[in-house]
Amino acid sequence: MALGSRRSQPGSSGSTSHDLQAAVGPLLRWARLLAIVLAPLLIAPGCTPPFETLILYPEFEGQETFLGECELALHWDDLVVPDDCVAVGDVYVGESGSTSGCGKKAMVELTREKACRSPANLGVMARVPDWNSTCFNIRTRLFLCESPPPEATPEDGDGR
Repeated sequence: MALGSRRSQPGSSGSTSHDLQAAVGPLLRWARLLAIVLAPLLIAPGCTPPFETLILYPEFEGQETFLGECELALHWDDLVVPDDCVAVGDVYVGESGSTSGCGKKAMVELTREKACRSPANLGVMARVPDWNSTCFNIRTRLFLCESPPPEATPEDGDGR
């Protein structure tokens, strides 16, 4: 036999692609099964609803309201709060994952719904940046003012 010549091993077909398919085939089946099992776990966080929290300060606890008209004026954080206003609590709306349907307009509305359960008639909103979130997260300080608060402007401002 000459140097550099190749001989087939006994029982070998001479084709490595068939051997490769035989070796990789079970791995591909496991990868498909793993993808089927993990897909719902990866998609589910995108369907979680945003959360909201209302915290009333101790002297205002138990004064939540659930019925009636809400006369809450919402403003962005560039508003100078009148002197006759007292802070009654805070609202936070947001999430920490990838929730859908939680843009600026939807989150301002959720803020209003939650804040209307307090005795406040003025809310000053500030956007809370979160790089892990796809939502427009908002923190709102709630005030109860003796005089009527300035007219609401939730659609104005960029929510810095």
